[in-house]
Amino acid sequence: MKIAVKVCFLIFLLLPSNLGGITITTFSPTFTPSDDIGPSFGDVDNSFADALQESDVTYLTLELYVMVYDDGISSVIGSYKEQNEMDWINCTLDLSHVFETGWRSYVGNGTEFVLTTEYRTRIWDVKYYACDSMGNWNVTDVVKYSYNLLLSQENPFESIAFYGALAIIVIISIIGIVFWRKH
Repeated sequence: MKIAVKVCFLIFLLLPSNLGGITITTFSPTFTPSDDIGPSFGDVDNSFADALQESDVTYLTLELYVMVYDDGISSVIGSYKEQNEMDWINCTLDLSHVFETGWRSYVGNGTEFVLTTEYRTRIWDVKYYACDSMGNWNVTDVVKYSYNLLLSQENPFESIAFYGALAIIVIISIIGIVFWRKH
């Protein structure tokens, strides 16, 4: 008798719901992360570069580079302007490298510019934006990228001070050798 009850119960479960069976529904929870924080940036600092004068005009490119961390980065933008200008120029950066730690480096070229003997220093204001796959943005503080042209007379190997210091070192060395030989 007990077997007949079990069989009837099993048949009842297997019957379609419109014939009196039990409808079994599956539940698949949907997980939506509640990430409301934008990507993190590595150290973004002021940058200084010197270029030796090789001709009357030295051609350079503003190089943009930033480290960003987030589980899903969708966009990284470098924004720059010359220090005294008002308008910012945006440049979408390309993924350069993914590190084992999860950090990613992004690079891009900003504008090309020249340094001349009359216009020896160019200073750029630079900031970076990053957006993650959840639509959260983050932005860095503004930093300065400074490029300076060293004129050929500023080359340390061509200066009087360099040769004067070299002469003093040679004289002291000769005196030291002579003194050491006497003892």
